[in-house]
Amino acid sequence: MKILVTGGAGFIGSHLVETLSVDNEVVVLDSLLRGSKLTLNNNVTLIKGDIKNLNVVKNSMNGCDVVYHLAAFLGVDEVAKNPIETMETESIGTFNVIHASIENKIKKIIYASTSGIYGKVDIDKAVKEDFKVSPSSSYAIAKRYNEIYLKSIFQEYNIENFALRYFNIYGPRQDTRMVIPRFFNQAMQNEDIIVYGDGTQTRDFTFIDDTIQATIEIANKCKGSEIINITKGEDITMLDLAEKILKITKSKSKIKLVENPS
Repeated sequence: MKILVTGGAGFIGSHLVETLSVDNEVVVLDSLLRGSKLTLNNNVTLIKGDIKNLNVVKNSMNGCDVVYHLAAFLGVDEVAKNPIETMETESIGTFNVIHASIENKIKKIIYASTSGIYGKVDIDKAVKEDFKVSPSSSYAIAKRYNEIYLKSIFQEYNIENFALRYFNIYGPRQDTRMVIPRFFNQAMQNEDIIVYGDGTQTRDFTFIDDTIQATIEIANKCKGSEIINITKGEDITMLDLAEKILKITKSKSKIKLVENPS
């Protein structure tokens, strides 16, 4: 099978390509603006290009059967500074992927959405896919728009697609701005581990290997058009996370609570 992975040089994408390329021919489309975490092999072809360029997307997709669409503008700080570029990358990029998929008779699209679509409301039980969404950032709003768009494409063109709402993925090659690698780096250097707020806020973290396994199984086994949460299903407070990392690293670091940045 021939597969296109947009954003395949990033954290999640590089792990996905690594697994897919064992038994498939994989084409990676990535701008490489934030570098590359991808290891090339004989089954992987890298195309440097912008997801917002329709011709580039069409050419990258030529001969493919399935598309994993992971290209996005990432990072809380970067998204906050560049809301328009965030929206354009999501909306124009996904339009191009869908338009090219129709033209190239793609069988299935797997789209990387986000748990951020649920918003910041307090939730006292596991989040189900039918939970009321409340996206607040430009990133989450754009992701929600694309989920709706993809649903309509299945109804009109019968291209199967699955929007995967990823929850706080972590693992090797992750951007050091993210909380788990940031805590580890601070602990390894015996620096204060900075925890924002009172530390009682919780997150549900999903290991990258589990994420990739779920993503590929959904692509291989599911039918139709669905929104699916990819999550471990276990919450941990930021204080407990910091304590766990201190124990693992045997660090002399102290946990320091600071006010949330404005």
